[in-house]
Amino acid sequence: MRCYVLALFAILPTLLFASPQQTRIEEQAITHTQAQQWGLTDSEWQRYQQLRQGERGIWSPGLDPLTTLGVEANNDAERQRYAELLARKEHQRVEKELAFQRAYNQAWKQLYPTLTPHP
Repeated sequence: MRCYVLALFAILPTLLFASPQQTRIEEQAITHTQAQQWGLTDSEWQRYQQLRQGERGIWSPGLDPLTTLGVEANNDAERQRYAELLARKEHQRVEKELAFQRAYNQAWKQLYPTLTPHP
């Protein structure tokens, strides 16, 4: 605990006195990383953030970036692009979940060979 307090005091001046330029650069890096995770440009991520601050954020507060941008697309080409990105993202998610489910099923059979798992 004492080490954590000392570490906090060691970095506190950096946190308190970070230059506005340094803060902006760090925010831009975070934005860029988040945008990349969803296959978006930085400007598309900024639009998503703006949409979350408006009606869409109230109507659908937990909506993912691709669905948000797709629903609020300005034209059919944009809508199609976001739909394709979402289909790819969902495919990746489902593949991971199915792989884990298969591993779980195998583990269950090894640990409890005489029991049937309940849904």
